[in-house]
Amino acid sequence: MDAIIARNIIELAGAMMEEFESVWTKINKIDPSQVNYRIMKLYLIHIKEQRNLIVKAISFDSHNFPNLLTIRKCFLQKFIEFVPAVQTYLIKFKEFDIDQSKILRIMKVIIL
Repeated sequence: MDAIIARNIIELAGAMMEEFESVWTKINKIDPSQVNYRIMKLYLIHIKEQRNLIVKAISFDSHNFPNLLTIRKCFLQKFIEFVPAVQTYLIKFKEFDIDQSKILRIMKVIIL
């Protein structure tokens, strides 16, 4: 039973990452004023949740499900590439729940 759950988690994560990649590619071509930042933030939250699940989902037999390792590896590689880019994008357009005064204080400390 654990192997089937792990397989489902990894396959879902792979599908979510493909969708996320497609959305991110389109958003980069759109004027920032037309982007729904809350949707991007939700994507980011769900992708991070999937990452937590996929990292824990190691209780499967790779001989029975050989493509799961490939899906998992692809997900994690794309996660490393896209998540920081999306976080930067959201911070740039002030939708990542970061207090601007804190950012200014941090920048002053870094500069000094």
